[in-house]
Amino acid sequence: MRLLAAICRAALGVAALALAGIALVTVADIVMGNVFRRPIIGAYEMVETGMAFVVFLGVPEIFRTARNITVDLVDHFLGDRAIGAFRFVGALASVVFAAIMAYAMLGPASDAARYGDVKADTGIPVVVLWAPVLIGMALAIVGSLFRLVRRGSEADRT
Repeated sequence: MRLLAAICRAALGVAALALAGIALVTVADIVMGNVFRRPIIGAYEMVETGMAFVVFLGVPEIFRTARNITVDLVDHFLGDRAIGAFRFVGALASVVFAAIMAYAMLGPASDAARYGDVKADTGIPVVVLWAPVLIGMALAIVGSLFRLVRRGSEADRT
């Protein structure tokens, strides 16, 4: 569990660095475009690539720590046992959701690698966008499974 936590936090650190890079590229592009009339060629593609890192490498820590957005609609009306069951179902849904998403992404990622797709302006290989996506989803699945097992053992104790 500690190893998974360290890996997920490292992924979150990479996501934070990517977010900082996105901000720097965006500001530099605006300054270059307005001051020198020479915007950064491929800034949009750099931001797009960075977003793949930000979103999908941030997801594993969210799933691992169960920091997903939740809405307490029925918590005030149900007992602890029912709420525990809802949390277990939510953890199970997280695993299923992450697995379906990862499976759906395998085909397009494989195609990008097989055909050697690249971005038009920067020449960034499209497979670079798929690497954090697939790694992030794999970590999200593992993190969700750990949460599911933990939820199951908590439900057994109540």
